[in-house]
Amino acid sequence: MTKAIKRTVFALGLTCIGVAIAVALLGCAASKRAEIEKAAGREAYSMAKKLCLAQLKSPATASFSPSNGSDALSTATRVLDMKTQWQASGRVDSQNSSGALVRSDWVAVVEHRGAKWHLLWWKIDDTQSGPYPEPYVPPAN
Repeated sequence: MTKAIKRTVFALGLTCIGVAIAVALLGCAASKRAEIEKAAGREAYSMAKKLCLAQLKSPATASFSPSNGSDALSTATRVLDMKTQWQASGRVDSQNSSGALVRSDWVAVVEHRGAKWHLLWWKIDDTQSGPYPEPYVPPAN
C-alpha cells in the first residue's frame, strides 16, 4: 500500500471512531434528559396532590391513587410544550361533609415559577376552580 492510501484508511478509521463516540454521547444525553423529565413529572404530580388536598372537605382522611391504579405512573404531563406547566390526575378517597368515605376523580394544572409551585386550576368530580386556564383546552371526560 502506498502512503496516500494508508493515510486515507487511517483518516477514515478515525472518522468512524469519532462518529461512534458522538452517537454514544448523544444517546446518553437523551437518556439523561428523559430521566430529568420523569423526575420533574413525579415532583409536579406530588405538588398537584398536595395543592388539591386543601380543596377537600376532610383533607386529613385523604388517600390518593393514580387513575390507572399504578403507583409507577404517578407522574404529571406537561401542558402542551410549556416548560413550567403540568397537568396531573388521579383518584382520591376522602370523607365528605357527611362523614362518608367517597372516591373522587381529580385533575389539576400546576405551574413551577421560581422556587414555588402554584395551583392554576383544579377539578374534583364535578367541582372545579373556574374555567380551564387559557389557551388550553380541558381534557375530554
